[in-house]
Amino acid sequence: MKKRIFIAFLFLIFSINMLGCDNCKGTDHVDGFCEHSNVEWVVLSDSTCTKLGTKAQLCSNCGITITTATIYYKEHNAMTDQGYDATCTKDGLTSGSHCSICNIVLVKQEKIASTGHNYKINESLSTDTVLVYDCIYCDYFYEKENNGNVICSNGHSPSEWITVEESTCYLQGTAHKVCINCDVELEIKSLSLADHTKTVYKGENATCTKDGLTDGTICSVCDEVLVEQTPILALGHDYQIINTVAPTEDEDGYIEYSCSRCSDSYQTVLNSLGSYNPNEATAIYLSNDEITVGNDNGGVIINNNQVTINLAGEYDLYGEISEGSIIVALQETDQTVINLRGVSITSTICDPIFIESGDTVDISAKSETVNYINDKRTATTTDVVGAGIYSKVDLDIKGKGTLIVTSTYNNGIASTKDLEIKNVNLEVNAP
Repeated sequence: MKKRIFIAFLFLIFSINMLGCDNCKGTDHVDGFCEHSNVEWVVLSDSTCTKLGTKAQLCSNCGITITTATIYYKEHNAMTDQGYDATCTKDGLTSGSHCSICNIVLVKQEKIASTGHNYKINESLSTDTVLVYDCIYCDYFYEKENNGNVICSNGHSPSEWITVEESTCYLQGTAHKVCINCDVELEIKSLSLADHTKTVYKGENATCTKDGLTDGTICSVCDEVLVEQTPILALGHDYQIINTVAPTEDEDGYIEYSCSRCSDSYQTVLNSLGSYNPNEATAIYLSNDEITVGNDNGGVIINNNQVTINLAGEYDLYGEISEGSIIVALQETDQTVINLRGVSITSTICDPIFIESGDTVDISAKSETVNYINDKRTATTTDVVGAGIYSKVDLDIKGKGTLIVTSTYNNGIASTKDLEIKNVNLEVNAP
């Protein structure tokens, strides 16, 4: 039974391959398909002067469409627009043309300025005392005495103001009035300057790393710069903490920063804890020679005389630094405590204590200590942003010791969020 089915199947395949196509009229097939050896183009929709047409290439054997193509626009059907000659007092018009199908103007008609009168002396009518001048184109005439005075046949009749020369945006034109009878110039005046033809040059926005440019405007006629393009300084990266992985006893952690304006990012390493005791504060010893960290929690980064605190926790600050700063940069939900245990922090270039991010920061002047924060920057206005202690998060200042903040720059203490001061001997000297 299986053998019969197999033989029948082979016979069916052989029969299909031997089949011919009635339309192909015996044309050879390849794998059952027509070779399309006899093709011709057929117009499907003809083009006009405003609309593209289409045509198809058909196989005349099997009728299948092989490809299609576009038929380009036909030429316009030109129709003449008759002009007319100018006269002495009336403008003329050149001949032009337009398409009778789509009405598009093919040749624009241009104005032909009036010719003005062309006077010639009429010797037969002139006398020894009066000269008569006739226009050779029309019937206008005028008389002039031998002393030079013009005698108009009907008295002078002034025309409307006639533009002699058009104004541009950089050169005044002129206009005059003439006698419509004898063409003598009666009055002349200067015309106002034309408006500039403004062309806008688009600027570009500044990015974190590339300067931008404002829009500018120039006159396309006289090239005068109407609005200067001015540079927009590069914005600089606005890095924000997006992830913090705390270090462990054996492995380093890291803080990941990402720019809010572009895709730039970087990481800073938080050293492994080693012998760190989480029940004790991390000690930071300030010195002009070397800043050291005790009971290091891995969240303190020292860059020359700049100390950055990146992890929540408690920190004890000791010592003196004559040019440096303390920066607190935490995740949004982190809180930290900074104990001032006898410090003097001075800066001439930035905020001595700058709290950049986090949830809440407590600054505590510890008992029996005097602590000095000195902002010695120079400013020409008190509107600038900055302070001896400047915070962008909720800030609490407290303690049983003394805190003296001096600023020659702007504020002594400033916070963009809540500021609470309690139970502390505080002295602030600032503009």
